[in-house]
Parts: sequence; structure tokens; C-alpha cells
Amino acid sequence: MKTAKIFLLLLLMPLVGFCQMKPVKLTCVLINDDGSVLLNWYPYYSSPDFARYEVYYSNNLTTPFLKVAEITNLSTVSYLHPIGVSGGQAAHYFVKTAAFSGQEINSDTLSAMLLQASVQQQQRNILSWNAIKTPLPPTASHNYQIFRKYGNLSWDLIDSTPNLTYVDSIYSCSVVNYRIVLMDSACQSSSTTAIVPQDILQPATPRLDSVSVNSLGNVELGWSVSNAPDLAGYYIFNFFNGIWDTLAIINNTSTHFYTDLLANPLTTSAQYAVAAYDHCGNTSGDLGIPQSQKTILLNLPQPDVCLDKIELSWSAYINLPGQVSNYTVFIRENNDNFIPVSIVADTVYNYTHTGLEHNIVYSYYIRANSKNGTHSSSSPIQSLKVIKPGLPDYFYIANATVEKNRSIRLKLFPDSTANISHYELMRAQKAEGPYISIKSFEPPAKQITVYDSSVNVGRFAYYYQFYVYDSCGNLSTFSNLFNTILLKNSESETSMFEWNITKGFDAENGAFEVYRLEGDSLILLAILPPDNLSFTDPDFVPANFEETRYYQVAGVENPGNKYGFKEKTWSNILAFEPEFQFYLPNAFTPTHESNKIFKPIALAYTEKDYYMAIFNRFGQRIFETTDFHEGWNGKHNGRLVNSGPYAYYIRVLSKSGKYHIKTGLIILLD
Repeated sequence: MKTAKIFLLLLLMPLVGFCQMKPVKLTCVLINDDGSVLLNWYPYYSSPDFARYEVYYSNNLTTPFLKVAEITNLSTVSYLHPIGVSGGQAAHYFVKTAAFSGQEINSDTLSAMLLQASVQQQQRNILSWNAIKTPLPPTASHNYQIFRKYGNLSWDLIDSTPNLTYVDSIYSCSVVNYRIVLMDSACQSSSTTAIVPQDILQPATPRLDSVSVNSLGNVELGWSVSNAPDLAGYYIFNFFNGIWDTLAIINNTSTHFYTDLLANPLTTSAQYAVAAYDHCGNTSGDLGIPQSQKTILLNLPQPDVCLDKIELSWSAYINLPGQVSNYTVFIRENNDNFIPVSIVADTVYNYTHTGLEHNIVYSYYIRANSKNGTHSSSSPIQSLKVIKPGLPDYFYIANATVEKNRSIRLKLFPDSTANISHYELMRAQKAEGPYISIKSFEPPAKQITVYDSSVNVGRFAYYYQFYVYDSCGNLSTFSNLFNTILLKNSESETSMFEWNITKGFDAENGAFEVYRLEGDSLILLAILPPDNLSFTDPDFVPANFEETRYYQVAGVENPGNKYGFKEKTWSNILAFEPEFQFYLPNAFTPTHESNKIFKPIALAYTEKDYYMAIFNRFGQRIFETTDFHEGWNGKHNGRLVNSGPYAYYIRVLSKSGKYHIKTGLIILLD
């Protein structure tokens, strides 16, 4: 039987030799998840001379291929290479067909598709792969299918392309897997899986240029635009109640400024930080906090109008790009433009503004300047109205008149709206001074009356003036000078009296009125022009009068006083006393009716402090009295004394205030 088979084979061999050997058509190279490679082919040779398929593999086209498998089954059209592309190596394959006759023929070489993925600008995944063969097998599709899946989700066909590269414009916010599939008529080739890791790259912190306060009092932040390619926007943080809190989210990548309308930079220094975030939610790692910046806190201006200055102070500015070089102080008066008035060093945080003007609103702000000159930050505007101590429009003494020869009454009309601390009443005995302070007063009402009792109105005329002190205690102005009228006896004639000029009336003195006092009545004797300073009463003869006469002069103000006054200022009361006269008899007779009492006769005397004593020849006091009207009747102890000489001692006080003492002998006659 065996001999028969061999014979049959030898019989057929000449026929087989006429059948041309053809290679298999290697069509697909499919890479599994474990890196093994499945080859698929289509056989063209089916001769009984078929001996086997030999599968060859190399990871480099320039090195010898290794046989990895022999397949003797003609109907087998695939092979799984377990090593495949393990470890990311390339894999190239061809299939050799071998016949018993010794014929051999190789298929085309196909390469496993190695897919590479790279990330461009954090927003594009660049895919590239190799072709399984160039050109592709005729039965293969001319478009590569692009599959993508996120994490462990299912694969999705997202696109196709005839090219060997593809750009997927997405943000890899989670792990992204890619695979390329090339379809053939009966199979498919697939690539290795390319993995793009999740984007966890934090965008760089944008540079905060400045935190400044605008003219409306709102805080403005400016920062440099982040260069993060997948930038989505910015976070604005502010430091509040000890924590950093999100103030705003800026979704516009081209925006690089923000205005905080809710801040109150006049009372607190507001602190801010800026961070970038990308489309995957990654945020600048430090949230911009290390370079956070605060607004300049310009404290309320501290005025000292008494020293004519306003003190400014402010907080230091930190983290200004380029560092702070200095601070510029800007000042505005009322609604004028701001002007720079001073530049202070970066370590100086105060400024003194002097030369203030009354009723001016001064506004201030401070600007921090960087050393490179490209950045600055401004404080909020603080304003203050300066009210200087107001000088009174008037401080007027309306009158200074003598009251009952005991005091001087002053009538004061002050400007009660003036901002003064106190005023002092000054007095002198001459217009040129020196002046002494009599009394200090608190700010007055509209009109007050002041009495000066520490005066001698019968001897001196007094000059008065009020010194006015502003709210700072500085002497700011003076009242008018007003003097009293001193009425006195003329040195030339005892019946003439004279007085001084009075000054102080706003409308000036227009006349002098001369009065004689009789009881409680004033008798007008004359009206004299203001330059007439003496008067003689025609009804007054000093040698013939026994009672004191009293006179007073009044200065009368002209009409037209701008304060509405029309005053009289009264002098002291001048008394004309009768001349002191004293008479004593030489002898008296107690026993006769006509001359029986010894006592003096006097004129212009006062009964106050009167004394009379009688002494005998032995020096014994035999009589005394303090009653001017009681005389000596010549008796001692009720009995008439002997006739003869007796000594007397009499002391009497004249109305002029002078004591007169009389001594001598009186003869007592029988």
C-alpha cells in the first residue's frame, strides 16, 4: 500500500511543477491590549505541494527576521504572535509559503501600527502612527479610523483620516486613550493604544501689577495676562476675616483687570491675590498669595489748625513689581486738579502739610512708584475741610462809665459767631499802657456788662481794651480802646472843674453835658462841644456856701454808630466841699444868759470823730465830749468851778478829710 502512494505521488509531481507558487496576501496586523499581535492573510496557493506557512518577525527592518511559527494547515489564515509589540517595540512580519518541492515564496511585509501621542499647548493631542504597508494593501480602506476613550469608558469613533497624523483639539482633563483602526475587506488592523495622561499641570501664577484705588473710591486690580496655553480664566481672591476667599471668577482670558465695587479702602487696607485656572480646573499652585498686594491705607488726615498743619500717614505698599522706589503725595484744593507736592522715600509713611487756608477742602492721595518706573499704586482719596479760628468781625466796647464813684461799668458788644476761646479785659492809666489783665471771660453772648471795682475813679481816668484769643489760645484781635472821664477841680480856680477827652465811641463823642446833682435829680447846666474840657458854675461862689455841691459830666455819642448804639459815658461825681472854718471865744460867763456855754463854731466840718476836753491849772481833765453840739457850762461834777483860765483841747475833722486840732486857754468869768 505504501508503495502505491509513493508511486501515485511520483506520478503527479510532473503535474504539480506546472502550478506557479503565489505568496499569501498579508492583510491585517491587529494589536491586542496585551501587546500580542494577530496577523491575518489571504492564501493564493492551494497546491498539493503545500508544505507549510512560516511566520517571520523582526523589531527592526534592517536586522534579520526570525521565524516565530510554522503552520502546516493550509486553511489557517491567521497567527497570534504573543510577544508582538510588548514593551513598545516595533513589530514587522511576513509569511513564507513553502512547498514539498522545495519552492518558497514570501509575502509582503506588514508592520504593526505604533501609535504615538503628544500634547501640544495643553489643548491639542497630536497623534502619529506608521502605515502597515506603503502603499496599503489594495483591499484596505484608505482612511484610518480614530478611536478615543476616557479612562475606563467605552471606545468612541471620533474621526477618520487618510493621513498618518491627527490632531485632537481637546483638554485632557482625565486620562485619554487613543487607537487607530484600518479596515480591510475581511479583517482590521489596529494600533497600539496611546495614553495621554490627565492634565494636572498648574498654570503659572499671573503677575499682579498693582492694587490701586480710583477716584471713585473703588479698588482696581491689574495683572499680566497668563501665558498658560490652556488658560480658561482667573480667580480673584481677597483676604477677609483671616481667610482667603474667592471674590470673583473671570472667564475671559483676555481680561487682565478687575474692579472691586464693594471694598471700603477708606477704612481698611484691602488685600488681593490673582491666580490663573485652565480648562481642566487646574489653578496656579500658590493661588497668587505670596505676591498678594494691599491697597495703601491713607489714614484720616489729622488737622492741627493751631499749628497750621495737617498730618498724613499711610501704610506701606508691598509686592509692587520692581519694588517701591518712593511715594508721591498729591494734594487738591476744593475741586481743582490734584498736584504732586512731595516725593518721600520708600521707608517714609507720613507727610506734614502746612500753609493751610481757611474754609478750603483739602483732598489727598498717595501713589507708590516702582523702581523700574512701570508700576504704581494709588491710595483712596481722603478729604478734610479746614476751619481756622475765625477772627471776629467786631469786638466793640460801647461804653465805659463811672458808677456812683465806686466802680466802672463796661458795656461790651462782641461778635458771638467768632470761634474764640476767651478774651481778657485789659486796663491802663494811660493810653499807651502798660496794660494789665483785670479779668478773663469765656466766649461771650451777644451783649454783656462788666464791672471793674478795683479803681480810684476820683483820681484816675482808665483806659480799657479787650484782648481776644482764638480757639487755639492765640491773641487774634483787639477791641476798640475806650477811656473813662475823670472830673476834677481846676488848679487855677476853685470854682472851675475840668475833665479829659473821651475816646472809644464808634461815631465819636459829639458833646459834653454838664450836670449838677441836687438830691436824686440831675440839673443840666450846659451842653459843650467835644473840645471844651472845663466849666464854671455861674451860680457857685465857694466863699458863700456851706453845703457840698456835686457835679457830673457825660460824653454824648454822635448819631450814626454802625452797631446801632447811641451812648452816654458818665464821669465820676465831683464834690465841692465848703471851706473849713473854726471859731472859739476867748472867755465866757456861765452865769450870764448870753454867753454861758463854751463851744466852737465851725463850717465845713463833719461831726464824725469830734472831741473836746477841758483841763484845770493842775492839768486835771474836768470835762470832755464827742458831741459837737454839747459845750462846757463851767461846771465840774455838777458844781460851778472857780473863775480863771482853763486849758482846752479840740479835734475836729473837716469835710475835706483833714483833722484840725485847737489848743489854748479860755477865761471863765464870774
